[in-house]
Amino acid sequence: MRPGGAAGRSAGRVASGFAALALGALGCGARTGLVVADDAGTPDAPVCLIDADCVGADLCEVVRCDAGKCVDAGPLGCDDADPCTADACDATKGGCTHAPVTLDLDRDGHRAPLPGHAAGDTGACGDDCDDTNAGALPGGRESCDGVDNDCNGVVDDGARYEPTGADALRVSSDLSPASPGGVAWTGTSYVATYSGEVAGKSGVYTSGLTSDGAIARAEAKLTLVPSDASGGSTAWTGDRLGVAWSDRRDANYEIYFATLAPDGQKLAADVRVTRAPGFSINPSLVWTGNEFVVAWEDDRAGNFQIWGRRIALDGSLLGSETQATRLSASQDESPVLAAGAHGLGLAWTRVVAGQTSVWFASLDPLLKERASALEVTSGLQGAFPTIAWNRDAYLVAWYETDLAPRAVYGAALSEDGARVTAARALTDSPRHSRYPALLPLGDRALLVWSDDKDANQGYELYSKMLDGHLASALGPESRITRATGDSVMPYAAFGPAGDVGVLFRDDRAGGPEVYFSHLACQAGP
Repeated sequence: MRPGGAAGRSAGRVASGFAALALGALGCGARTGLVVADDAGTPDAPVCLIDADCVGADLCEVVRCDAGKCVDAGPLGCDDADPCTADACDATKGGCTHAPVTLDLDRDGHRAPLPGHAAGDTGACGDDCDDTNAGALPGGRESCDGVDNDCNGVVDDGARYEPTGADALRVSSDLSPASPGGVAWTGTSYVATYSGEVAGKSGVYTSGLTSDGAIARAEAKLTLVPSDASGGSTAWTGDRLGVAWSDRRDANYEIYFATLAPDGQKLAADVRVTRAPGFSINPSLVWTGNEFVVAWEDDRAGNFQIWGRRIALDGSLLGSETQATRLSASQDESPVLAAGAHGLGLAWTRVVAGQTSVWFASLDPLLKERASALEVTSGLQGAFPTIAWNRDAYLVAWYETDLAPRAVYGAALSEDGARVTAARALTDSPRHSRYPALLPLGDRALLVWSDDKDANQGYELYSKMLDGHLASALGPESRITRATGDSVMPYAAFGPAGDVGVLFRDDRAGGPEVYFSHLACQAGP
């Protein structure tokens, strides 16, 4: 029996009332043969006849009647032998609960897999290939909507995405300069996050956008503190949007996190993720199907390295801050994360003696390396990578900063850290290709990037379709923007009816502002 166990508590609760009951019962030819105590107190008075007479203060402890005494028989057994449920006892009611260990946030009746498992794997406890969208489920019917409807690993089978020709929409208002942080379709609108300055103070803002490029919800400030903040990396779960950014409200920069409703309204107070000296900046946020994971660059040890942390659906912090890179001779910067089938993919820029390269590491769900980190630039220079999980491989793209040709490059890596496709140029430009963004479609991938090859007084946005491992192009490129000035730093997200929303920075009006455009799904043959 545990100290202060149920037997002692139960005996005190029922002894006096039951003694009177037992006396009356014995006088009328009762069933029990127990001897009732006399005034001298010997022998002991019975306190129970049956188990139901023994009610402990802790209803999760079984208390039984044994020879007239209430005895603690140990905890209530709640194991249902199902590894896909979390078994527990309700201490207020004394009953067992068996809650699923996986989520169904899109409410389509199919649950997300456990961390470290692919959908439908043995032991995954879930078969939903995309729990962020009710249109994706095993046995679904494929349509041109930016979703893997039938869970065959391919989005919009055979479709391509083309510019609509509509003018881009200016999203940021009187912020200058302003830069995009992220964009996601929440089922009712695109939610755009971005940084901008007012009177020399930077903050993080959000706006809601319709699929055809109109304002659905006016610009609102996300960071309601009088301190500098920047970033706004986003991750959609199926019922809420996570946002991570860097914030100076605590004197030095720390990583903060918040969740938003589908309409962009805050659901809870800001959560401080990091607590360390030095700067914690440039966060990248993903949703794994069961929790958020954020990675950032951090100089708490004197030089920038990549750190990460897990965050629960409700915003509570899980585990501790974890260091993901440890090369003391380098500066590791600009991390980007992708959620894979069994873990996470991390890419970043490494700077050693002024030379930049792009690196990749495959991590388990707890942010530990599954395989040794790998340089993917293969002797080239490169910076500012992007990453996406594409059915069976991580796709990493970056741009060459100095050496000709100054193209966007890409490579494909397996979950065990092996090269699937070696680094190769993905764009062909006589000038500069920069700022790649990738959207995975399973058997192919959509690349969006900036290029100044048309000499249109700055960079324009382009798109093209590549095969699933970035080994070859699947058609010609398309030009998305046609305005003077620079259109750079695109972020792309699937929207409704196969639309692809593109958030980017643009200075066509004179200063750097945030704009939005979109591509439309063109069904394949």
